[in-house]
Amino acid sequence: MLTTLVQPLLPILGELLAILATALVAYLVKLLRDKVGLDIETARRDALQTAITNAAGQVVMQLGGKIGTGAIHPGALSDAVAYVRAAAPDAVKHFDLHSVALAEKVVAKVGVLTAAIPPEQKPTGL
Repeated sequence: MLTTLVQPLLPILGELLAILATALVAYLVKLLRDKVGLDIETARRDALQTAITNAAGQVVMQLGGKIGTGAIHPGALSDAVAYVRAAAPDAVKHFDLHSVALAEKVVAKVGVLTAAIPPEQKPTGL
């Protein structure tokens, strides 16, 4: 008696299981894409921040004793922007950063790097 009741339901149950399995696989693929996408975004952001910090460090070294005077030579700034573009090209492209935005970020990072240096310890030139 039970087999006669279950027998007609087997094709329906098989279809339901196939649909559920497909939905589960699709959900797992979505989770994986989201996770990988976040990891790539994080890697790009970190690469950009490292490049900006290094470029700002170059500017600070070129400033020497003029730190805090606001006298960043345009050539030093354009070199810093070129450095960021070369060091993190994928991040610059992904975040759609143009030269002015990169220059602003480098100048801001120069301020952060030099703010912690007491005046008596600032380099006088190299």
